[in-house]
Amino acid sequence: SYLIIWADEDQEQSSSGELHTNFKLSTGGEVLILSSPIGELIEDITFGEQQVDVSFARIPNGTGDFQFRTETFNANNDGSSSSVLETWNQDALRIYPNPTSGSVQIKLESELKDGAELLLLNAPGQVVYSTTREDLSTPIDLSNIPNGVYLLLVRNPDTNEQFRQKIMILK
Repeated sequence: SYLIIWADEDQEQSSSGELHTNFKLSTGGEVLILSSPIGELIEDITFGEQQVDVSFARIPNGTGDFQFRTETFNANNDGSSSSVLETWNQDALRIYPNPTSGSVQIKLESELKDGAELLLLNAPGQVVYSTTREDLSTPIDLSNIPNGVYLLLVRNPDTNEQFRQKIMILK
């Protein structure tokens, strides 16, 4: 049995025993952040445009890389009952040093022809830094960003691939 929460902004249906949030997820894609009541980052995910009857889940259930799969409603995401549509490689983005006190270097396994878009998000999901870079070989100065745990998103405009990595700033 699994806890299913519908992120559809339709709380009137909650009377039937289903759990519905007071917000809905964008079909065009966005960042979803799960944090504790005191703002500690528990989990974060950036997802792109959604497709009908396609699931985006960690395989194996809750621990592996995110993968696009055929839906497995109310079933275990063990990888045996659904077909893989695409794997999201979380190891394709490297940030060092991490934690950092100022500048960071970014290494991306994906080839960039026209640069990359970078966004740094705090735990509530607010953008605290953004830039577009033609090449990632130049260090990025984050010395004016307060201490904390952040999510760095890098988007490759050539392929529309998105990469993410947690980063900690400690001064």
